[in-house]
Amino acid sequence: MNPTDSGVPKGASLPPAGIPVGILELLCFYPNHFQVIELAQRASREGWSPPMMARVQLWSRDGNFSAIHGRRNDTLRQQFSAAFSAQGTTMTAYKASAAGRPFDQTDGPTFTQLYEVSNVTLGSHASGPPSLHQLTNGVVNFPAGQDAGVLTQALQWAQARGNAVLSTMTTDDLPTIIAAQGFTNPADASTPDWDKRALARALLNVPPPQ
Repeated sequence: MNPTDSGVPKGASLPPAGIPVGILELLCFYPNHFQVIELAQRASREGWSPPMMARVQLWSRDGNFSAIHGRRNDTLRQQFSAAFSAQGTTMTAYKASAAGRPFDQTDGPTFTQLYEVSNVTLGSHASGPPSLHQLTNGVVNFPAGQDAGVLTQALQWAQARGNAVLSTMTTDDLPTIIAAQGFTNPADASTPDWDKRALARALLNVPPPQ
């Protein structure tokens, strides 16, 4: 069994408007969503490759072993290929285009909007808001520090309150939780470099497959 099999289904809704979501959060809590072109493009723009994405996904679920990593890497490559092929292009061609450039200062001044995912199109797979339990199911290593956005903070708050909260609350409840608890975005979320810096941190802190 692949550890990401415990992840939220690929059609589950992403967090609602007003919630910036870092790339590490997407990899940890939405590991099966990178067949969606907007997310594949975002990862590609910021230098994330399928092998590194697989490394983070498996580490977050305490399953970063070489045999499993190879299969997960293959799955992500297939997802990327399908996502870009549906747009009539490839990841290589996209990265070489003007649209595939990394985020920079010209994308401001409200950089947090770069990381909102409420308008991502899930297509025929869409299945509605997942419970918070579905998002945390199987996750052992959570994003930390600058990678822990308000999504991570809200999920850890819910997890500390047990299954009754995790199972009854959904992503629709996230804005209320975040506001009531006073959770705030990390400083990197207010820059065009949140995803790039997350990659640099992951290269240092997430061990390679064993």
